[in-house]
Amino acid sequence: MRDIRMLRKYNITATLQCAGNRRTAMSNVRTVKGVGWDVSAIGNAVWSGAKLADVLELVGIPNLTSVTRSGGKHVEFVSIDKCKEENGGPYKASIPLSQATNPEADVLLAYEMNGECVICSLEDVNVMKPGKAKVSGYAVSGGGRGIERVDISVDGGKNWVEASRYQKTGIPYIADHMSSDKWAWVFFEVIIDIPHSTQIVAKAVDTAANVQPESVETIWNLRGVLNTSWHRVQVRVGHSNM
Repeated sequence: MRDIRMLRKYNITATLQCAGNRRTAMSNVRTVKGVGWDVSAIGNAVWSGAKLADVLELVGIPNLTSVTRSGGKHVEFVSIDKCKEENGGPYKASIPLSQATNPEADVLLAYEMNGECVICSLEDVNVMKPGKAKVSGYAVSGGGRGIERVDISVDGGKNWVEASRYQKTGIPYIADHMSSDKWAWVFFEVIIDIPHSTQIVAKAVDTAANVQPESVETIWNLRGVLNTSWHRVQVRVGHSNM
């Protein structure tokens, strides 16, 4: 660690999300296998550490290497945490060696984290008074793609209102601007009139024109992963019994 800390330090703001985030919504369609995550298996943080390319150079793997002498083509990451769903084994993931040894890539061996975590502002079966309400939350695409637009509907998707986007309070977000944190989530909010009980729907579009699929039924899979469908929240307009 002393050698690693002597390398140049970089800071990258990035969102990390479990592939099983929102798995419970998929299991409502048909039973799936895996931990029953709702909407909170996601977090955003400022990660600090050395470029993995610089660390690999310390052990004799030059920059821009795609294959090692022994034929290795990936860098594998193995967790200390054990996963009971995988018979007590560790979590694992890998990336191509060509990416890990690219000094221009945003790949860190991070040793510091300082971030925050939020979820959508409304939860199912919220009770609220009729009238104006603020709908807010986060949107993230992945792969370095920014969020081009976030749309909100209070009539099941027939009509939409575009939400404002930001990453720092009071500063509008521009998806392809050099100062935007391309690996981080984006916050959104909009004031919208909700006169009666309804379902609020949110969907996002990224800079590559990818749009969230409308229905979880069309993307169901046995492992319950990659639920990127429209986010839906039921709200009841009336008086709370609390």
